[in-house]
Amino acid sequence: MGEVVAILLIIILSTLIGVSFSKKQMKSIESSQNEEKENKMSKKIGILYHPINNHPEEIYEGFSWPCLFFGFMWYLVKGMFGWAIVSFLVAGFTFGISLLVFPFFANNHRKESLLNKGYLSEPKSNK
Repeated sequence: MGEVVAILLIIILSTLIGVSFSKKQMKSIESSQNEEKENKMSKKIGILYHPINNHPEEIYEGFSWPCLFFGFMWYLVKGMFGWAIVSFLVAGFTFGISLLVFPFFANNHRKESLLNKGYLSEPKSNK
């Protein structure tokens, strides 16, 4: 949506000032916007499946925004009670400063937790 608005603004501004862009230039503008879109702090890297009912869980890497906003409660909701206790205690000792550090590792904690629970990288066949 944002890239469409940007392209429309470029077209409108170019007609107002009398500049025209070639198709090649417009494609380079679009590709640079797509590159910016891909440079997010958190991105989806795959799906892990529950070993019994094949329920999919999306896996992310990078910074965890929900963990930043909800702190140790994010760990509780995701069922990582050990990490919730550690996050809570460390936040108490550091007067909350650690709540700015944990989100950088939270998605990796989530992935490791699911793998330790037996989640699979591919769904189990129903044979």
